[in-house]
Formats: sequence, structure tokens, C-alpha cells
Amino acid sequence: MSPFLNETLSDNPLKQKERTYPIDMIYPKQRTFNSTIIIPEGYKVDFMPSDQKINNQLFELTYKLKTEDNKIDISFDYYFKKSVYSATDYSKIKFYFDEIVKKGNEKIILVQKATENN
Repeated sequence: MSPFLNETLSDNPLKQKERTYPIDMIYPKQRTFNSTIIIPEGYKVDFMPSDQKINNQLFELTYKLKTEDNKIDISFDYYFKKSVYSATDYSKIKFYFDEIVKKGNEKIILVQKATENN
């Protein structure tokens, strides 16, 4: 299952291999996504994505999962700290968009628990 119901980016908007002019974001961009998944009775978690943190002068990303009993809380934040990035930062910004797409679309897999036969 997709924790954010396809609300996050599905494709990297930066398609070029290289860039010779600045990247204008218009303003510093910040997005926050939160989701809570209740694990149905008779199911268990088979796979959960790992936590991730990136924080530098250009960009910040935090992806965190917390499990408690039959509940999974997922938070996903990213922040492009500048409104304009130089062309020399293009490969880094493109990589950050790749990370947003990757983390925002990772799935949590639930499987049915084995039942005991008497």
C-alpha cells in the first residue's frame, strides 16, 4: 500500500542531463505529508521503508516511520531552502527530486498472518 495515496511527486520534474541556466523555484518550497495506517486484525507488516534524513545548505528531507501496536505513523517532509539554485547545483537538485519521488512512493507491504489449524 502507498501511505500517501499518490499525493507525492510521481516523476522527477528535472529531465535534462545537464543545465546551463539557474533553477528558479519561485520561492523556497516545503511540503509535509503525514499518514496513519491501521493494520487490520489478522495482518502483519511484511515490509516497511527505512527512515531517511538529508540536511544541508540546499535541501532537507525527513522520512520517519513509527509503529505502535497495530498502527503505523509515517511523516515525510522536504524543503528546498532557496528560491533560485545555480546551474552548478543542478545535479544535486535533480538527485534530491529523485529521492522525493523514491521515498514518497515506497510501499508498505502487509500480509495475512498464518492461521493455526487444529
